[in-house]
Amino acid sequence: MFADGLINLHTRDVGAGIRLHRGPLGLTETLRPPAAGVPGHVGFRAGAFTVARIR
Repeated sequence: MFADGLINLHTRDVGAGIRLHRGPLGLTETLRPPAAGVPGHVGFRAGAFTVARIR
């Protein structure tokens, strides 16, 4: 059985992914490089898993 994991979701519209994960899914953002401007990667926590949106 898995205790934790990482799921990478590639997308053309990182902003839409951010809105989905924060809004209806209610996940907590944990990583956003670069901190200013359009992010290339955004990480969220979903229990023991990290879900990442990558441009």
